Amino acid sequence: MFLQDFWRKNKFPDLLPSSSLFWSGHPLQYLRQYASVYKMHVEAVSAETAEMRRRKAEDTRRRKEYLRHHGLLEEKDGVADTPLGRMGFGLEPTPEEKAKLAVEEKRMVVEAALARKAVEGAGGVLPERYRGTGDNEAEERDGLFEGRRRVKKWFGIW
Repeated sequence: MFLQDFWRKNKFPDLLPSSSLFWSGHPLQYLRQYASVYKMHVEAVSAETAEMRRRKAEDTRRRKEYLRHHGLLEEKDGVADTPLGRMGFGLEPTPEEKAKLAVEEKRMVVEAALARKAVEGAGGVLPERYRGTGDNEAEERDGLFEGRRRVKKWFGIW
């Protein structure tokens, strides 16, 4: 696999020695030339990778400069306080945002439970958007799962 990858992605295929050199009685010369071509290939790939990383770092620096220049970037403790920063890329949500998210989540749970009760009470089919949402323990206590057995989960899959 290693050799196939090297043969396919080699930067200098014209410099590789021919196999006839190996079988003609000069195997050490063949291996020496092969090793030097491999070393050149690795150096070229390393240089490309370093350049790509440098460009990405420069792009990140410019993006941060742009955000700071336009007043879209506020830093708290050296971490960018942007919407992306609060979505798992840096800072935690503010207490107001946490409270708003908790209220929204509770509202959705109550709405789903009420919709289930209303639909099942009328003998209808539960809409797809309300299946699988809500607080299962509360719904079980309320009798929404009467007659249905709870499915055992195996590593969170089933």
